[in-house]
Amino acid sequence: GKMEETKEIPLNTEEEERMLQPPAKEQIVPTAIMQFTPVVEKKRTFLDTLLDIFGSSSSKDEGKVSVAKKKKITLLAIVLLLMGFVISATGFFIMWFTELYNDTLISRLVLRENTLAAEWWANPPLHSYLKVYIFNYTNVDRFNDGTDEKLVVEEIGPYVYYEKLTKEDIVFNDNNTISYREKRVNYFLPDMNTWSDLENITVPNIPMLTAMKKVKDRGFFVQLGLNTALSATSSTVFKHLPVNEFLWGYEDGLISVSKTMLPPEERPPFEKFGLLINRNATSLDNFTIHTGEGDIRQLAKILSLNGEDSIDFWTSDECNLMGGTDGSQFPPHLLQKKDRLELYIKDMCRKFPLEYEKDVTVFDGIPAWRYKAPDDVFANPKVNPDNQCYCHQTADECPKSGLFNSSICAYGAPIYLSFPHFYTGDERLYDKISGLHPDPEKHMTYADIHPRLAFPINGASRFQINVEVFQPAFTSTKKMSILDFQRNATSLDNFTIHTGEGDIRQLAKILSLNGEDSIDFWTSDECNLMGGTDGSQFPPHLLQKKDRLELYIKDMCRKFPLEYEKDVTVFDGIPAWRYKAPDDVFANPKVNPDNQCYCHQTADECPKSGLFNSSICAYGAPIYLSFPHFYTGDERLYDKISGLHPDPEKHMTYADIHPRLAFPINGASRFQINVEVFQPAFTSSLYPLKEGDILPVLWLEVVPGEFSDELISLIFHSSFSANAVQIGLRYGTLLLTATFLALLIGVCWHRGKNSKQ
Repeated sequence: GKMEETKEIPLNTEEEERMLQPPAKEQIVPTAIMQFTPVVEKKRTFLDTLLDIFGSSSSKDEGKVSVAKKKKITLLAIVLLLMGFVISATGFFIMWFTELYNDTLISRLVLRENTLAAEWWANPPLHSYLKVYIFNYTNVDRFNDGTDEKLVVEEIGPYVYYEKLTKEDIVFNDNNTISYREKRVNYFLPDMNTWSDLENITVPNIPMLTAMKKVKDRGFFVQLGLNTALSATSSTVFKHLPVNEFLWGYEDGLISVSKTMLPPEERPPFEKFGLLINRNATSLDNFTIHTGEGDIRQLAKILSLNGEDSIDFWTSDECNLMGGTDGSQFPPHLLQKKDRLELYIKDMCRKFPLEYEKDVTVFDGIPAWRYKAPDDVFANPKVNPDNQCYCHQTADECPKSGLFNSSICAYGAPIYLSFPHFYTGDERLYDKISGLHPDPEKHMTYADIHPRLAFPINGASRFQINVEVFQPAFTSTKKMSILDFQRNATSLDNFTIHTGEGDIRQLAKILSLNGEDSIDFWTSDECNLMGGTDGSQFPPHLLQKKDRLELYIKDMCRKFPLEYEKDVTVFDGIPAWRYKAPDDVFANPKVNPDNQCYCHQTADECPKSGLFNSSICAYGAPIYLSFPHFYTGDERLYDKISGLHPDPEKHMTYADIHPRLAFPINGASRFQINVEVFQPAFTSSLYPLKEGDILPVLWLEVVPGEFSDELISLIFHSSFSANAVQIGLRYGTLLLTATFLALLIGVCWHRGKNSKQ
């Protein structure tokens, strides 16, 4: 109510005393007058309070505030609310309908000079363990005298090495590319080995088999000279020597002899032979990859090898073309589960695919996508017509499924690659060999790819090296040349890759090798062209599940694809996308026509499915690459060999790629080295081996080692924290937008209701 002011009546002392006495009966004593006037007040609302705050209340007692001023204050309130609405709506649109946040994170993958991404690319915080499984031939004497119909092999190992890979001679080019060479150093780890690398083993004599292949079609006197040299050096088809010498180098008299018998261009460029000697050195090859600057979809893609964007080993441009990555990174924005990943495997001189298999979890919960090598990647062209390009014969003449003739990549040595134990290979590969037990769990090549970062966080690269047997004139033994699978030195090759600057889609793409953006090994420009990455990084914005990843494998002299297989989790919950080598990546061109460019014959003459003829990349040695145990290979590959047990889990090549960062956080690279048997003219075979038989030598598995704390932190942040932040920003901007919109509508409605205008 309303209380009106009253006036106090002054009293004297006598009056005070009288007043203090009890009043007489019914005496009325006036003291004060109080009047209460009830006032009915309008019920206030939240909007009234809000308008009061802005000074725009419409109460009738606001006479001191002019109408014009109230209008200005109201207009200011509306403008402020409108600005808040526009800002929050813009944030809402950006967070919900654009990839700005994700792009900002992905942009950190661009290979810019003096950045963490470039530092980790050059000196990876993750180092790998190289596991070597060797096939020890246990019944050579019984096989030679005819007692045993099959050669018996015993798989021994793994021999575990700590492998440190770094980039050297790095040059950041002006066109968003990087050129570099690779350096690998391997250290034997006694604590992780149950085998000694000083133990003696019995293995095929690869230098001898190579020499015999090289003179197979030469004149009478050349073959006679080789026979004399073989007798003088007491060379036999199988050699007994320590493991460390077989892998990392030993002196062989035939190497010295070959330098006097062969033309300069065919002489081996080394003094010692070791199956992995170049894997412990700096490569001579120079790669050029894309940095991802300007186009993240090109990140880590191999653009050229030694300055060429293609080679001329294979029969199609596509197979000769550089492409893919080196497997350490894939373009993030290309990473879709169903898309193939593609690597370039230099030891095969070809691109190598990985296909999505399934979602997995690694590292105690990190989700990833598992990609594995396709079962038909080494298939005969009849099974996989794409492989016809890798065979220079018809499909019937090409290697059996499961073998890849890599002699063209091994100085002409009769080397055939396969998956371990001829996993996925032709059953005929076991005809002359026992003791092989292909098992996918042990022999499959796969990679668990982080779905966002698009790099492998787990996996295994598993390949088997085999040799083919030849028999020249006047010899009682078989022959083969030397292989460029040396892994214990700095490579002389110079790579140029893209930094990702200006186009993150080009990040890490190989642009050239030794200044060339192509080679001339294969039969098509595409197969000869440089491309892909080295596998350590892929362009983030190319990483879509359905897209293939592409690597350039220098030892194959070809690009190598990886295809999305499934989502996986690694590192206790980090999500990743698994990409694996397609099963038909080594398939005969009849099965995979894309492989025709890697074969200079018809599909019938190309290697059987499961084999990749890398002799053109191995100084002419009759080397065939395959997955371990001829995994995915033609069954005929087992005709002469027992003891092989192809198993996808053990022999599949795969990479688990981080979906956002597009680099591998897990995986396995598994390849087998094989040699092919030749029998030149004027020879009398003393062994029950036939020309074209494929002998497995060993298979390699490269898996991740320990991750640095910084890398683990980045992976977890991009997998979980980044997602939480992104979700928080999305819903936060949505809430702000809704709030500002409601306030704006309320103010406008209230003013419109109370305004006379």
